[in-house]
Amino acid sequence: MTVLIAILVMIAAALFGMMGLGSGIIYVPLMAWWGLDFATGAIPMGLLLSVATGGGVAYTYMRQRLVHLKTGIGVASAALLGAPFGVMALKIMPLSLVKIVLATAAFYVALRALRSGEPVRLAERSYLLTWTFTGLVGFTMGFFSALVGVGGGFLLVPVLLISGYPTKEAVGTTSLVVTISTLSAFLFHLPTADIPVRLALIFTCTALIGARAGAWWASRHANPKALRILIGVIIMFIALKVGGEGLIALAVR
Repeated sequence: MTVLIAILVMIAAALFGMMGLGSGIIYVPLMAWWGLDFATGAIPMGLLLSVATGGGVAYTYMRQRLVHLKTGIGVASAALLGAPFGVMALKIMPLSLVKIVLATAAFYVALRALRSGEPVRLAERSYLLTWTFTGLVGFTMGFFSALVGVGGGFLLVPVLLISGYPTKEAVGTTSLVVTISTLSAFLFHLPTADIPVRLALIFTCTALIGARAGAWWASRHANPKALRILIGVIIMFIALKVGGEGLIALAVR
């Protein structure tokens, strides 16, 4: 069973590593299926594996100079500011409606990203987000990530694509943001975490290996158009999953 989980973690890390997306949407249910308590085990373990995945991807893309540090750090900083407001909003906002709205927005920006073509590589200043828009995007990511429990990478990648970032630069920059945001969330959960340390190290290593492999292939060999289509399809799947959860919860009420 443990070997199977390790293999699935590596496959998920390689797949999400190719796209720079947060992988918690796979890791958390996988850890819960393995038998960890959802709140004290599956969530912190999923966050730890997401840190390893995002860090491995970010390192690989940074070596290829495909990460825009100013944009990534700006978005991540704003996301950290938005997260506490998301936690507070949990007490007053109907989560089912929030999931539906978030899924609709994600589906729309993914569709826009699919319909847009790969831009010609220009000078960096011509496609960097403005500081105002960077702050808005980051704050929104942090807010919804804390509110819904889904990593914000699936929102950031299509926004960067629509804003004119080449596909690989959008993936690399998002991976940096995902690493910072998931690390902060993991540290927040650490005091109450109850995870097997030895197996956590094993799974973290497999996630890191898978992420590095996926990111290496994507950064060097992936066709930007094919990668963009893959990203759009995966984001639409995530949007449908989140939106479906919201509709089911709304119907039960």
